[in-house]
Amino acid sequence: MLAVSVGQVVQASDEDSDPTEITDWHDLDAVRDGLDGDYVLVANLDSDTDGYEDHVANPSDGWEPIGELGSRFTGTFDGNSNEIIDLVSDRSREDSVGLFGVAEGQIENLGVVDADVTGEDRVGILAGRISGVVTESYVTGTVEGSGSVRSGGVGGFAGDNGGSISLSFSEGTVEGDRYVGGFVGLNGGEVMESYATGTVVADSRAGGLVGVSTRPGSISASHATGAVTGEDAFVGGLVGRNNGDVTESYATGDVTGDSQVGGLVGQNRDDSEISESYATGAVTGDSEVGGLVGENNDNISESYATGDVEADGEVGGLIG
Repeated sequence: MLAVSVGQVVQASDEDSDPTEITDWHDLDAVRDGLDGDYVLVANLDSDTDGYEDHVANPSDGWEPIGELGSRFTGTFDGNSNEIIDLVSDRSREDSVGLFGVAEGQIENLGVVDADVTGEDRVGILAGRISGVVTESYVTGTVEGSGSVRSGGVGGFAGDNGGSISLSFSEGTVEGDRYVGGFVGLNGGEVMESYATGTVVADSRAGGLVGVSTRPGSISASHATGAVTGEDAFVGGLVGRNNGDVTESYATGDVTGDSQVGGLVGQNRDDSEISESYATGAVTGDSEVGGLVGENNDNISESYATGDVEADGEVGGLIG
């Protein structure tokens, strides 16, 4: 009789495996082939790094973002305190544009420096849309897009945020039509201990940190320092149009717009509280213009404004 011995086979789980190392642009591009993988950046990438010509410089529209709405990045990406430098993505007729198109996983300790990103909706240097967790990361450069309530905003760090961003910042210039922010264009998630510098220029719904914040979006312990210019309504030094909670935050840049213009928030909507926050920049507009808030519909507590305010009608040092 043939004796058969049945043994136990143990297979290592994905959690026990080491992350895939990224050393050049070829490796970075390959992330799109494993959107649920774990990755670590082990060196700075710039225009002199292998693969830059193939994936950034030579394609007419530059870098192709990693992940999109139908196939999001759901893995982990550890920047390991390294930087991705000289990123260019010129896709003015496309949505979800940035290093990542749509990031639903976890990103940490990553810098994206001297980037130039152009898209239509959901446009940002780090990601067009964030629906996961991002911490201790930063971006510098320029961003340009359109922005719409249905398709998404335009921001220095991310176009849309439906996840959690903390301990991060953006520096540079952001331009768009609507839903434009120095850090995030359209925020429905959490922004914590983060900031934006540089100028923001838009038609309406523009903020130094966030263009529009919607429920359940919140902003805490964050700030913006750049000038904000809007041609129309809902323009704020921190948030253009707020429908969430703002706590322990501030704005110092000058703000210019038409109506609903505020040093901190352009319009503070129903069920939207502002507390322990302030603004110091000069505010200029036509009507409903305030040193802190242009138009207010809810509670403001332990907050103040110190900047000069100029308008034709409905103007106030604190609230327009």
